[in-house]
Amino acid sequence: MKLVVVGVLYFAEGIPFGFIITSVNAYLSGLGVPPEQIGILSLLSLPWSLKFFWSPLVDRYGLRSSWIISAQVVMILCLLGLASLVGGPVTLSFWLLLAILCLGSATQDLAIDAYTIDFLETKELGIANGIRSGAYRFGSLAAGSGLLILSDQVGWRPAFVGVGVLFVALVVTILAFRSFRLPRVASEPAQKHESPLVIFRTALKGLGTHPSFWAIILFTLLYKAGDAMMGIMVIPFWKHLSFSSTQIGLVSGMLGSVATTLGGLLGGWYTSRFGHPGGVVGRLVYQPFRHRHLSLGLGAYPGDVPPGLLAGGPAWYGTLDIVPPAPAFCESQHTDISHLLCLPGRKFRGGYGVRAVHGLYDVPVR
Repeated sequence: MKLVVVGVLYFAEGIPFGFIITSVNAYLSGLGVPPEQIGILSLLSLPWSLKFFWSPLVDRYGLRSSWIISAQVVMILCLLGLASLVGGPVTLSFWLLLAILCLGSATQDLAIDAYTIDFLETKELGIANGIRSGAYRFGSLAAGSGLLILSDQVGWRPAFVGVGVLFVALVVTILAFRSFRLPRVASEPAQKHESPLVIFRTALKGLGTHPSFWAIILFTLLYKAGDAMMGIMVIPFWKHLSFSSTQIGLVSGMLGSVATTLGGLLGGWYTSRFGHPGGVVGRLVYQPFRHRHLSLGLGAYPGDVPPGLLAGGPAWYGTLDIVPPAPAFCESQHTDISHLLCLPGRKFRGGYGVRAVHGLYDVPVR
């Protein structure tokens, strides 16, 4: 039963990410919204990277389930508001609703993560982590690629409402089953007055004593820059080549996710065989060739990009991501690095990625 609870909660976590990054992206591209405006999506998703700033509120006050339900209700209202705006001009109200939805999603993530840590025993964390990853990806695919396919069948307005209905079902599930609403685990007396911000500062201070501190920070900020620059601008490019939402959902979404999963398995094998440095070097060596392969392929097949090309990009994507933190770093330090890892992605996608996609749009369409 515990694993079912974990699966449902992390399925809920994945829905907003797939909806924003994939479905809303495709919707805006289909309306002909210019790339520089679509790049705003990455900036709106900053709450996912900066959510630790209000984590003390979630940690100190109220039940975890109350935070989860409240965040989901906020997202339901935002989704209904967005559905009412479908078909009209993309106004400031549209962007504000998206921003509030992202804020609600980040708050939901904080509460779910805290609940599962309280909920699970140490011996259950290993298998629960596998369930968590799979459920999150499934939720992201359902609200991303799945919604793209659905939108071709019923239109965007019913599709947006459908995501809201899905969240209503999740709220009812949490209210109906007590396993989702267990009380907090009592803290140790020494920990009761320790703010998460204090823990964050302590972890960062400890990381600062590492002899390679600045190399670690620089590497963390830059190693995914290549992915980030292409990131959110891929779907506008497919739309420019007249791909339907179903084609993007099936090939780029579904097949790309399979490639990413296989890349993670390949990266795990490679890293276990050649060590962490070998895994990092392999990922970095592959990345420029992957991007070059994509750009050459697009030039060679204007308007008729082969399916393998769309899915080939993520093949090594999981290599470095699955590398566990080194023993020298505690869990909170690894979390700090993870948050830093997301920040350049948001900025590159919203900035340089916009400039890059203007160059890509020069590819002729047959």
